[in-house]
Amino acid sequence: MEKIISKYNNADKGFSLLEVMVALVVFSISFLGFYSLQLSAVNGNSKARAVTTSVVWASDMIERLLNLDYDDPLLDDDDANGMAGLDATIDSDGSQLSEDGLYTLYWNVAVDKPIVNVKHIRVFIVKNGGVGSDIQNIFNYYKSNKF
Repeated sequence: MEKIISKYNNADKGFSLLEVMVALVVFSISFLGFYSLQLSAVNGNSKARAVTTSVVWASDMIERLLNLDYDDPLLDDDDANGMAGLDATIDSDGSQLSEDGLYTLYWNVAVDKPIVNVKHIRVFIVKNGGVGSDIQNIFNYYKSNKF
């Protein structure tokens, strides 16, 4: 029988230490990139959850305000500043702090604006403290006096 001659030496079998180390470096760099991407996604989801929670809470409050009688004290323009006062959060006509304390909801009312027997209600959601502590969302609604 003929002897089969191997093309490869015994020393050529497997991976060298240098090849393994290069593969580990490439894997580590790609893993760090994936980790960074995952961390950004988690932060984005957390912010989206907070905004969604605040908007749902504000929608609930808006529904309560709209279900009040036209002459209810919560729907009074307390400072009588009309349309000019709709954008104010400091001198708002009403406010409420969220249960978790992260957000404050403010509302302002302008009576007989834009037309007679209609109240313009503007609602703000403001994040309290921390990064991005500013107005998050603004909603405008109109409540008419039933004839």
